[in-house]
Amino acid sequence: MQKSRTRAALVFGVTTALVLGLVAHAQQAPRATVDLIVFNGKVVTVDDQFSIGSALAVKDGKIVKVGGSEIEGDYQAPVRIDLRGRVLLPGFIDTHVHLRGQSPREIDIKQAKSIADIQRLIREKAKQLGPGEWVTGRDWSEYELAEQRRPLRADLDSAAPDNPVALWRAGGHSAVGNSAALKLANITSGTPDPEHGIIEHDEKGEPNGVIRERTDIFRKLVPADDQEALKPSYLASLKGLLKLGITSFFEASTSIDDEPMGAGGTGKPVEAGRHSYKVFRELYSQMGDQLPRATLYIDYPGAERLRAFPHKTGDGDDRLKLGPIGETPYDGGFTGPTAYTFEDYKGLPGFRGTALMSEAAYRRWSRQARLSAGNSAFIRSATKRSLLLRMPTRALSISILSQMPAGIWRICP
Repeated sequence: MQKSRTRAALVFGVTTALVLGLVAHAQQAPRATVDLIVFNGKVVTVDDQFSIGSALAVKDGKIVKVGGSEIEGDYQAPVRIDLRGRVLLPGFIDTHVHLRGQSPREIDIKQAKSIADIQRLIREKAKQLGPGEWVTGRDWSEYELAEQRRPLRADLDSAAPDNPVALWRAGGHSAVGNSAALKLANITSGTPDPEHGIIEHDEKGEPNGVIRERTDIFRKLVPADDQEALKPSYLASLKGLLKLGITSFFEASTSIDDEPMGAGGTGKPVEAGRHSYKVFRELYSQMGDQLPRATLYIDYPGAERLRAFPHKTGDGDDRLKLGPIGETPYDGGFTGPTAYTFEDYKGLPGFRGTALMSEAAYRRWSRQARLSAGNSAFIRSATKRSLLLRMPTRALSISILSQMPAGIWRICP
């Protein structure tokens, strides 16, 4: 009798444990499958509370959840990254980029620490290309050169007297050319300033090689590059942004000249130093998942070509989108210097920059770009003065500016 009771109790205990185990298993939800789990770190979210988690889950390129140790209990993934206590930050979004490919005729000014270095690079490139060939470069800044001054016409002449040379300053608001470049541009001591630009002169009244804002005077003379040959350097520049933590960017100047005739194009190659929407569509269709997300502003091609262009603001996907028409500057830039200011520039008595379009021209342009073609328009103001001028009414401009923190008007809207 006792044995029967013991046997029954044992069976009941085993059965109960089995049932409870099955119930617990049934109640435990299966882990969802995601593509990536990152754990064991400090995950900075930059939400309203500036929350910091220790793990996150990612699926289809989007963050599913940020949290703590429960992430690994709720999700499973084929790829898991142990941060080992390191910090994970959201990617930066750069709202104003001028991306360039590396032309075969271009020197790498980033290597230069002095004007002497720039001259050496020019001599080497001129020797490589041969007499008569254009030598170009970009992104010099006098503040980063040992001489603490700008390279001028005479500096470039001594390096390459038999080659036209044009070097763009960082920011692109000015460029310096040598005598050969000035001759091809038909610029002499008697040449008047071009519309919306300034030709600088030395103490003898001769052009010193610097042109402010209207740097297209040099650029349009430089032979166009083979866009196909530039693709590797475009890719290098794009991947270089990722190394800086920039995962999305807005490109401020993109050409549509190489689109088909009748669809916004001109039938001509893209100008030297420029890139096109067509080339970027090709690059992103091939490897967009390996590149930062991009939004491209296209250069205003005129009302007729814009109406014929089949793509509109917002077209594209989550890797490459078409942005507004722009960048169209209302005034110049501080690096010209030509930004439109209330006070004289230091060392330039009486000079306060210049507006690059009248108020009437601004209204006409924005109306054509926005209304007739269904596109958004982007106009860049560098100063409070130019921002005031472009507002519909003074009352509205004062109202908007009064809500801005001190100094924010110096940032391109």
